[in-house]
Amino acid sequence: MRVIPARCLSPACAVEFDGGPVWMERMQVRFTLRDDVTWDDGEPLTAADSVFAFRVASDPATVGARYLVSRTLRYTAQDDYHLEWVGVPGFLPSDYFLNFFAPLPRHQLAGRSPADLAQDEDLRRRPPTWGPFVVEDWIPADRLILAPNPHYSPAPHLDKIVFRFATDGADMVARLLAGECDIATHDADLTPFLPLLMKAEQQGLLHLISAPGTGWEHLEFDIAPTDDRPPFFGDARVRQAVAHCVDRETVVAEATYGRGLPLDSYLPPTHPFHAAGLPAWEYDPAAGRALLEEAGWVDEDSDGVREAHRVSGVRTGTPFEVTLLLRADDEAALRSARAIKAQLADCGLRVNLDARPFWELFAPAPDGPLFGRHFDLAETTWWLDVRPMCEHYLSPEVAAESVTGYADPDFDAACLGVGQTFPGTAEHAEYRRRAQELFAADLPALPLFMRLRFAVVRPRVQGFTLDSTSPGDLWNAESLDVTVAGE
Repeated sequence: MRVIPARCLSPACAVEFDGGPVWMERMQVRFTLRDDVTWDDGEPLTAADSVFAFRVASDPATVGARYLVSRTLRYTAQDDYHLEWVGVPGFLPSDYFLNFFAPLPRHQLAGRSPADLAQDEDLRRRPPTWGPFVVEDWIPADRLILAPNPHYSPAPHLDKIVFRFATDGADMVARLLAGECDIATHDADLTPFLPLLMKAEQQGLLHLISAPGTGWEHLEFDIAPTDDRPPFFGDARVRQAVAHCVDRETVVAEATYGRGLPLDSYLPPTHPFHAAGLPAWEYDPAAGRALLEEAGWVDEDSDGVREAHRVSGVRTGTPFEVTLLLRADDEAALRSARAIKAQLADCGLRVNLDARPFWELFAPAPDGPLFGRHFDLAETTWWLDVRPMCEHYLSPEVAAESVTGYADPDFDAACLGVGQTFPGTAEHAEYRRRAQELFAADLPALPLFMRLRFAVVRPRVQGFTLDSTSPGDLWNAESLDVTVAGE
C-alpha cells in the first residue's frame, strides 16, 4: 500500500507504507456563499442547505459516486454563509475549489429520508432551484418547459424556454431550418452539417456560433517505439523539422472551416496558465529541410523521399516512410491529416494514412497501437481537465502510460512540480511555465488546434454566446432574448 506523506501533493511522490508512523498533511477549504440568493419559494439559500446536501450524499441509500464523500473528514457550516470542508489526511487535491456540495433546500426536505427523496418522481421532474428558471411542465420524449423564477434577480428577459427533444444532429438541424426551434446546442454533433449551416448563414437564415472547446488536437511522435520499427522521430531536430514543414494555419483552416487558430502549446492562449513567448515554429519548409539534412535524412537518389545516413538506430538507406494513425470516424482529423500528408511530402517525408476505429486506436498497452507505442505518427485529441496536460509526456519510468516515450528529467521535474503545488502560488506558475518551455523546444508532440464547440441560432435570438468553461450552452439563460417581427 502506498501513502502520500507530508510535503507531497501528488501520487507521484507517494511512498510504500511499512507499518510505521507516517506524517500526513490535511487540507481545509473555506467557502463563502453570496447572501442575496434565494430558493424559488423565496427562502434564502444558506450554508445549512449545502451541509444538508452533504448528509444526503453520504447516506448509503443515495445512489451516485462517493469519491468526494469518502475523502471528506467533515463538512460544516460556520454561520449562514460560510462553510468549511476538511479532507482526510493525505487527500490534497489541486482542484480543492470543487469540494463543495451543491445545496438542497433543507427547509423543504428535512425530515425525509434519502431513500424517500430518491423515489420522489415529482422532485425529479420539478426540482427546487435558485436559478433563473423553474420547471413548469415536462412531457416525456417531447418537450420540457421552463418558466421564470419569480424570486430570481435580475428577472430573466424571456417569459418561457421550451426544450424540444431531438433524436440526433440531423433532426436538430431540420427543426432549426423549419423554424420549430431557435437554438441548436452542441449536445448533438453538428460537425457533419457545417457546410450546410455555413451556406444557410450566408443566406441570412441562421447564425453559426463557435468557440474553442476543451479538446487539444495534436500530432503524437513515437520517439521510442516498443517494437522493431525505426525511431524516425527520436531526434528532436526531426520533430522540429516536421513543425517547420507543416503549414498549421492551412491545416487548422481546413479542419475547422477557417474558424480555429494554430497553437504553440498544449494549453490554448486563453488559458490562465498559458506561457507567453514560446517558440512558434513558423511554416518554413526550407528550414525544415535543412534540419532533416543536419539530422542525417538526405534524398541521395532524388526519388522525392529522404533516406537515413548515419542516423542513430536507423539502418542506412532506410526511406523516411511513416504511417499516420487517426480515428476513422473523425472528419476533422481526416481533413487535417490529408493536408499534413501533402505538406510533409514537400519536405521529402512520405506519410501513409491509417484510419482506425476508436476502440482499436485507443486500446490499452501493451497491444494497443497508441498506448503500446506501435506507431510512427498519430493525430489524437486530449481533453483539458484538472489533471495537468503535461502528464501525458512524463518519462515512461515515471508514468505508466507514456504515449510518445519522451524522456527528459528536467521536464519530469517541472511537470511533477505542477501537480505538487497549488494553483495561485508563484511556484505553481513557474512550474507551469517551465514545463511548456521544455515541451515547445523538444516537441514530443506538435500542437495543432483546439477542437471547436458549435451552436446555431436563428437571427432573432439575442444575447447568445458560448463559454468554453461551461458544460452547457445556455449558461446565461437569464440574458437571452428574442426580437419580435415589427419591433
